[in-house]
Amino acid sequence: MGAALFIVLQREAKGVDASSVGGKFLSRNLEMLDELAKKLNVKALGDLISINPEEASEFLEGEGLSADGLSLPSEKWFEPGEGLRTVRALLRSQQSAQADPRLLEDLKSCEQVLMAAEQAGVNFHFAVDF
Repeated sequence: MGAALFIVLQREAKGVDASSVGGKFLSRNLEMLDELAKKLNVKALGDLISINPEEASEFLEGEGLSADGLSLPSEKWFEPGEGLRTVRALLRSQQSAQADPRLLEDLKSCEQVLMAAEQAGVNFHFAVDF
């Protein structure tokens, strides 16, 4: 099965379909993409990941662990322009490197969602689905 990295919007926005991002290839290549982002002087995708503390607690309980005594961080939201800078830099770099077309498709899907979110004035973050 595997993990996927997907976009969560702070609120619904007309014409924005965040579910269009498959995200499996983003997740599989996250470490490489984050190292590349640092070289390109943009924020790493990993730095744009956040989770709702209640969802994190439920996930831990589902894994047989307890969130009791843990100080879970608040959910963070980012401006779409920040994500666009990262995604576009990674996309340009990966296109010139002739990367896996499935990774390029994930990056292009992110770009489309983030452009629509920016137009709608809706903040976002990435999340991981297992």
